[in-house]
Amino acid sequence: MRRPAGAVAESALFMALLVHSAVAWAAPSAPSGVAFSNASLFALTLSWSAASGADPATGFDVTVSSDPGFDAPVPGFNNRNVGGAATALVSGLYPGTTYYARVQAYDISGSSSAFSASASGVTSGTNVPGEFEITWSSLTASVQEFQNDIGALWSGSKQATPPDYGVELELADCNRGPSLLTNQTRSQVLAEIQALHQIGVTTVQTCVGFPLPYQPYFDWAAQTLSLDTATVNAQNFLNFYVWISTTVHSMNMKFSVETPALLQSGAQVNQLLPGLTTYFTQVIGSGGCNAGDLNYETARASAAVTVADLVRPDYLELQTEPTTEGMYTGCADFSNPNKSADFNMVSLIVSSLTIADAVHPFGLHTAVKTTAGIGDWNWPAFNTTLFTPEAQLPGLDFLDMHIYPINNDDTVGADYISNIMAMVALAKQYGKTLSLTETWPHTNNDSDLPGTNGQAPTSVISRDLYCFWAPFYQYFFTTLSQLENYAPIAMSIAFNDFAQFNCADYYAYNSPTPCSQLSGTAQSTCYSNVINGAETGAVANMTSSPPVFSQTGQAYARIIANNGLPAPTISALSPSSVSAGSGPLVLMVTGGGFGNGSVIKWNGTALSTVYGGPTQLFAVIPASDLSGASAASVAVFTLGGGTSGSSTLTIGAAAPTLTSVSPSAVTAGGAAFTLTVNGSNFLNGATVMWNGTARTTTYVSANDLQADILAADIASAGTAEVTVANPGGVAASQTLTVSIASPLSDLSAVRAYPNPWRSDAHDGLPVTFDRLPQGSTIKIFDLAGRWVRTLAGGSIIQTWDLTNDGGKKVASGLYFYVVTDPQGDQSRGKLTVVK
Repeated sequence: MRRPAGAVAESALFMALLVHSAVAWAAPSAPSGVAFSNASLFALTLSWSAASGADPATGFDVTVSSDPGFDAPVPGFNNRNVGGAATALVSGLYPGTTYYARVQAYDISGSSSAFSASASGVTSGTNVPGEFEITWSSLTASVQEFQNDIGALWSGSKQATPPDYGVELELADCNRGPSLLTNQTRSQVLAEIQALHQIGVTTVQTCVGFPLPYQPYFDWAAQTLSLDTATVNAQNFLNFYVWISTTVHSMNMKFSVETPALLQSGAQVNQLLPGLTTYFTQVIGSGGCNAGDLNYETARASAAVTVADLVRPDYLELQTEPTTEGMYTGCADFSNPNKSADFNMVSLIVSSLTIADAVHPFGLHTAVKTTAGIGDWNWPAFNTTLFTPEAQLPGLDFLDMHIYPINNDDTVGADYISNIMAMVALAKQYGKTLSLTETWPHTNNDSDLPGTNGQAPTSVISRDLYCFWAPFYQYFFTTLSQLENYAPIAMSIAFNDFAQFNCADYYAYNSPTPCSQLSGTAQSTCYSNVINGAETGAVANMTSSPPVFSQTGQAYARIIANNGLPAPTISALSPSSVSAGSGPLVLMVTGGGFGNGSVIKWNGTALSTVYGGPTQLFAVIPASDLSGASAASVAVFTLGGGTSGSSTLTIGAAAPTLTSVSPSAVTAGGAAFTLTVNGSNFLNGATVMWNGTARTTTYVSANDLQADILAADIASAGTAEVTVANPGGVAASQTLTVSIASPLSDLSAVRAYPNPWRSDAHDGLPVTFDRLPQGSTIKIFDLAGRWVRTLAGGSIIQTWDLTNDGGKKVASGLYFYVVTDPQGDQSRGKLTVVK
């Protein structure tokens, strides 16, 4: 079924859907001439022809698979709606592989054709330039092994709650130092967040590195190294990250914060935040962070509590990687798997947050979920002293993994696949959910990018390079999504933000002269220019309007769309019950996890559905489905999210209709009496309701009921509402009224207040007349006897808003009022208005 997008006003929606559903449509014919063309390494073009006939197709669904039985659909092309086009670019494919496709047509009514005859096509082989052959071989073999290992364990079922898919904010990276404190950075980061939101990212992440939130460092640097702290101070950095948190949450996204030590290499860091190595290793504590006195750990804990309190992220990573902590701080104990420095620090931070939680007004640790762990390359060295103890640490919400697979296999000899599966098994053993705060496939080896003297350029980070591998990223993240469902994983952060918008295309190396054909400084400069140009292009693309996404960004968006949809849920139906025999109605389903493509199912049959947003869907229920009393099952199906639980819509007997009640007027204070109700559709067991309360009712016929009305029901003057409810929970009838008149007119009790009415004390308040006989009218005159206003509401309390009959405010002065009851008796009074 296909639906127009966007929220629709209910009245217009009803008419559109009613016309839509009233036409009898035959299913369109299956498309013909399905064929692949334009084969490349990672893509094929699929085309077809729409069959002619009385019922034309308005759109098409395309399925592409590497299996002729269509049991292995390509991510993003499992019954994919391509609209009315008769061609589709199928990307994210594997080189040198045979793929199969079939196409199904649908029409305006949502009816679908049979599948077309299947077509097959083969992608091009791996014609990869020589300097990238090592990388390509490593990529394909490694990820295929990863997929096989997970597939052997994963049942194929999705977690009820998908992970929070996110991206690292490159422009807000803590290692950019004081440049974060500029208005230009804020403007660029805002554009970055808004652009990521467009591709479906639900979480953004950045680092608030130590000691950025820790003022004692800035005090020391000002005194010892003459750092100008008028602008560069902890509070200003915290203000920047508080602004990011507020911005992210205003877009209904989540915010994840890492709290590593800042980098100790790189000119920018050393120039703008001086003396960090000295501060870490010598200044904090008498013997520095290797002395075992916990002074460094205490400072880190203090900073983490400050971040949790002020920035209020949804996720707070207490330590990124033990080896990185040691490398960045110069504190060897953190890099030593035989030491307990890492666990001592994480434990101290958790304890500090828990203590703060007890006194915090919004529950500090309750609101901020904590995580800590190791990179896949740190397994199994840090299992005994860190990962296993963390799995048993009360107050630590998640165990964290960092996955950077390809280079880790090839350069340090770590078997990341075995490591990941072992880490997942341990988390499952202790009942811990995992987080994945950093993941990105390293897409080259250092040997692929020789720099001066055969070394890779220092400005190159291997995982941040190529859009050439965009289909591979989709392949990697599709495989990773299987792990996310098997583990399970609470959040998954794609670490490379720039690649979503632009990154270095390896073809750039071929013009005018390939970098690989240069040498020495020229070669290093060539590589650096490509990388720097890629970063500049990424910033330009993310800040443009609208933003421009790379093939990698588009691939990640498809992964989020296919795997990030939660299972749909239903919280309410409106209406939840109807009367049998009523005409077609618009059903509104409220819940969560709905997508533009979700379908309402009525007793298992899909209805033409209008998407009203992630929490609302609409469909017309035809009159034929409401003809008799029954209980209808309503559910929602979302591609990628599955089917919700069912809710019941009750179809009861027709609602009763009232024509008259007798008597229709009584006197207050009278005796109990029998009320006769006339109408139609009364069932044996129907109940007369007096002001919403059931009264003893005698069934006379389908057109007549009698009810016992108590003396207490008419003790006071006023109006009573009478309705009838049939048994079975069917909607009640319309309302008729019985007037309860005052027994006597007591005009002497009438009063008006406030009197005098003063603007300095009563501005915004009306003059109130109370203790009026039921049915009275009030006429108001000015001092000259001119008529000002008539109040004829008839109730025992009436108000005057100090306006005349023309709606204009009256002036200060003395006014007279005359109250006339239904018998014609009158009472007079005066009131003063002072403005």
